[in-house]
Amino acid sequence: MSPDLAAPSNSARLSESPFNPTGISFSGGEAGNGNPDGYLLGSSSFGLTRYTPTGQLDTSFGSNGIVTTTLSSNLSFINVVLLQSDGKIVAVGNTGTAGESSFSASFVAARYLAQ
Repeated sequence: MSPDLAAPSNSARLSESPFNPTGISFSGGEAGNGNPDGYLLGSSSFGLTRYTPTGQLDTSFGSNGIVTTTLSSNLSFINVVLLQSDGKIVAVGNTGTAGESSFSASFVAARYLAQ
């Protein structure tokens, strides 16, 4: 499941979708402005979504079910989403700068409240 980001210039990449015992699921990835070639994003942020047990986007989470976190570099993406026992969400990924044929990245982790 990935969010429908209405504007055609936007793109999303799904990386992980863990489930918790209540059936709520989370997806993490990359959200940003796409390039015409569809390969590299012009800029991107951490993108995190939450879904109800029926698979619908949970609009009570973030802004209509979607949380984006802009980091200091122009490309940022979530590789793994983990759920702590207290309900907090941990997103682990990379942030960096892309060149024409390379990507210089740093490891990054962010923790989000359950609500």
